[in-house]
Amino acid sequence: MKIPVKSKFKKAKVNKKQHVLLFFLSFSFLFWILTNLSKEYTTVMNYKVLYVNLPASKMFQNSPEADLDLRVRGTGFKLFSENLLRKPLYLEMQKVSLKQGFDYYLLPNAQKLKLQEQLRKGIILEQVLKDTLFFELGQNKQKKVPVQANLNFRFKSGYS
Repeated sequence: MKIPVKSKFKKAKVNKKQHVLLFFLSFSFLFWILTNLSKEYTTVMNYKVLYVNLPASKMFQNSPEADLDLRVRGTGFKLFSENLLRKPLYLEMQKVSLKQGFDYYLLPNAQKLKLQEQLRKGIILEQVLKDTLFFELGQNKQKKVPVQANLNFRFKSGYS
């Protein structure tokens, strides 16, 4: 015997008490979110890094680290907006120091003020988690080579 489809899926009647319960539940959830986002938190955020102002005599031999972890502090609203609209950070390469040979290093904590300026207002940079960035930089040299063409032009008569 077949059971009609309509009897399987009877609509559940929602009464007025359930509407009121859902309204107050959503209202309390909204206030809970607002209360928690207004508190101050400390967290670790990962930022993309772009290296700028590399000396003209140097060039990267291999690709440098693309990410940098920062410990930041701020309210939940600021951290949430920073997490959604995160911009890459710029690191100055002019103060890169020689370790030995082609190995160089950079101390991001020395640029802490410049990194703080690049963060959104209301977010405080507490610490750069990686204290040293290592690079392999080579010499960027140029050489001028004279080019002498081995050509012999002959024009047909009347086309000179």
